[in-house]
Amino acid sequence: MEVKKESSGSQILWGLLCIGSAGFLYYELTRLETSGGTMSLNIIFAMLYNLFGKNVASGILAALGLFITISGILDFKNKKKIKAIEEEENEPEFISFNDEQFEIIRKLSDEEIDYFETLDPEIRNSQIYEQYWTDFLEYENENDENWLNISRYFWKADEPFYNTLLPESFKHYQRQKFTFLNNASKGKLKIQKISGIVEKFHFEEENRVVLISELLERDLIAYCKIVDLAQESIDDIKQYQSEFFFVITNPKISSYNNELYIGENKISIEIAYAIDGLELARTLSSDKTKEKYETEILLNEPEIQNNALLSSEFGINKTRTTKTTIFGDNVITTEIVTRDSSSYVPNVKNKQLYFQTLILLMTFIQECDKSVDITRNKFYILAVENCGKIEEFTEAELQNKIFENAEECKIEFTDAELGYLVKNSVNVLKGKFAIQSDISTLYYKLFDVFKFLTTSHETYFYSLLR
Repeated sequence: MEVKKESSGSQILWGLLCIGSAGFLYYELTRLETSGGTMSLNIIFAMLYNLFGKNVASGILAALGLFITISGILDFKNKKKIKAIEEEENEPEFISFNDEQFEIIRKLSDEEIDYFETLDPEIRNSQIYEQYWTDFLEYENENDENWLNISRYFWKADEPFYNTLLPESFKHYQRQKFTFLNNASKGKLKIQKISGIVEKFHFEEENRVVLISELLERDLIAYCKIVDLAQESIDDIKQYQSEFFFVITNPKISSYNNELYIGENKISIEIAYAIDGLELARTLSSDKTKEKYETEILLNEPEIQNNALLSSEFGINKTRTTKTTIFGDNVITTEIVTRDSSSYVPNVKNKQLYFQTLILLMTFIQECDKSVDITRNKFYILAVENCGKIEEFTEAELQNKIFENAEECKIEFTDAELGYLVKNSVNVLKGKFAIQSDISTLYYKLFDVFKFLTTSHETYFYSLLR
């Protein structure tokens, strides 16, 4: 509007300059007629003088200046009138209920008002929440703060970013809104606010934190899209009629039997929408939230820093779980790596002592329980591959040799390596319902030699058989 004012002002200025120039021309022509000759005149003024004479030439220039000036004045008045109309149209309008005024934020057209009168969607007196998302976040572990901010935590949909206390990178992440599908089906599900000043939440169910993806699977929540009538045509909205619902966003508005009230005053949907008390939302179809899982072994070998063991079977199994989620129009894949160390044999410095002791312990077990076949056991096979068969001992010699080796093992191995030695040796007993008493007695003595801190030798011994 200011630019238009300047345009009108410059037009008036040019008009006045033309009028002033006409007066100056008349004066100059009069002076030259008195002195004789016109050669000192500007060639254009000289031509006007020769064609029309002094009065007509000055009159043409004066008339042109007068026309320009009057046009500028009229244009200025017109622009000023338009501005006054626009300012009047932009003045806020209010509607009153119970002596309280509500500003009309959305001015609806007659077509939009007619459309609302035909609607009978579900009205939800609940909050729309928002989840942050990116396709490029690498999963590290379940305690990774960035992963938690995406998979577990959420915010109110209208929460400004600067109030989220999220890292700056999240500012460019996708935001996906969601709401409850059926409040009655929530059961023991609770929305828990994270301690602190930030309005940050997560779901809990019977003191267990529940991930957002799990609730999507259970059809307790659904992704949704806020629809603005100013941006989408009513004809487009009618295509998804059954998927629409209203969410109350103004705490002064309540609903009863799917009807809206401010205090005791019943109000129409279009009035509530106009004063920004409702949001029109559309539930995204359920097939958008289906998930699939697949598991594959990435690595099936021990994690060792020195030379590899002879058999790569005996190590930590890494399992990668790939979870693919259809998120809106995007397909997101999350990879979770887990480790299984039940078959792990440490790569100890003194392999000869480790595997010889392993064979001695298994041999003792077989001597006490003839039903045990150690020759097919994976750890026995690995031990024989690494140190070969050992000489035969009587039962008394065998026990003495075991405790003799145990003293050396205390010096050579770490507590963790001693733990794996004991666990590997009892592997031959897995699946046994009853353990021979001489076997358990020997191991109880070993626990004392190795100084394993256990509340109960028996409980610890049976935990090794799992």
